[in-house]
Amino acid sequence: MATTIKIMPTTTTLILMARPNQDSQGFWISIVMIASAAYATLRYNICNGVPWADWPTWTLNKAFGVASLALLLVAAIRRTSDSEASCSKVFSFSVGLAAVHVVLSLVLMSPVYYPKFFVDEKLTLAAGGSMILGCVAAVIMARRSSSGVLKSMGEASRGVWMVVLVALLVALHALLQGFSGWFNLEKWAGGLPPITLISFILGVSTLVVVVWGARSHSSSS
Repeated sequence: MATTIKIMPTTTTLILMARPNQDSQGFWISIVMIASAAYATLRYNICNGVPWADWPTWTLNKAFGVASLALLLVAAIRRTSDSEASCSKVFSFSVGLAAVHVVLSLVLMSPVYYPKFFVDEKLTLAAGGSMILGCVAAVIMARRSSSGVLKSMGEASRGVWMVVLVALLVALHALLQGFSGWFNLEKWAGGLPPITLISFILGVSTLVVVVWGARSHSSSS
């Protein structure tokens, strides 16, 4: 009988590690990257039998996507909890990982890697919608410099609401991709939740953190 592994990353974990009075941004970037790669490898290659030949592209692509969202949340938490905290490096890595995720997704996009996304060799409506939402979110992130977007996460500035828009887009991106399998727990490889579900939670969490921060600042002004 296969061993069921139960690991559920929580937003609390990210909040604790994102606090600005902790170690350098580089340290936490490394933690997120390693954790994302380890989780994707465990769930897909070890528990779900994805061939190791696909690890450098298919598996790491999932890791890059979720790491990008985790770092966006880390940046939001740092800026919201301390307006003086630096998060430019964290945000820059988030943008870079999002760009790599988009490129790899387009390279891999085929019925061989994503059979559920295709019907008669064409993208389904949900898959097409998910792709365009993800691309738009990545473009918005790339267009806005880290200093512009996160200059003052506590203020209801245009940059802040850009982050809200990105968080909403990526949450919908993940929702359209994996919603149908989120509640079928028997098919969770190793008992581990799909990365699309984790990505959705990260997107919604980022949105909540940014909106809460902006409202808190407005109330105290």
